[in-house]
Amino acid sequence: MRLGLCQIMVGTDKLVNVATARGAVRDAARRGATLVALPESFNSPYAMDQWSAYAERVPDVGEEVKDEASPTTRSLLDMARESAVYLVGGSIPERGPDGRLYNTCLVASPEGRVVAKHRKMHLFDIDIPGGIRFVESEVLSPGSRVTTFETPWCKVGVGIW
Repeated sequence: MRLGLCQIMVGTDKLVNVATARGAVRDAARRGATLVALPESFNSPYAMDQWSAYAERVPDVGEEVKDEASPTTRSLLDMARESAVYLVGGSIPERGPDGRLYNTCLVASPEGRVVAKHRKMHLFDIDIPGGIRFVESEVLSPGSRVTTFETPWCKVGVGIW
């Protein structure tokens, strides 16, 4: 197994962000990566007031992917298949079926199938009097499950920090 960690610049255009991620995944695969990871919030700005506008439906393992509701997921599955890698899709804002927002990571197999879905469990809340205030829990709901997936080399745990 060879791991490719992609750090990309993210702007306000979701399509450009996803295209940038696609290029990074292709580059990592060309360099021999067999498991590639994208960064947290790779398709949108990391900003509480923006997540709702960028949120998509993220299907569960085994669920059909509806392109119109899940364009970033469709792109992640295509990237994994095109590059023949396991792809840990960083995270994107997810609008759950319950209407709540989550910070969610989708993992795709080299065949382009969803093999894992992880919702960030430990939200980042900081409130320093007279300083920074960033309270994810005001906008996001926490996940409640530990997430792992199998590869030919090992079992992999997923976390969003």
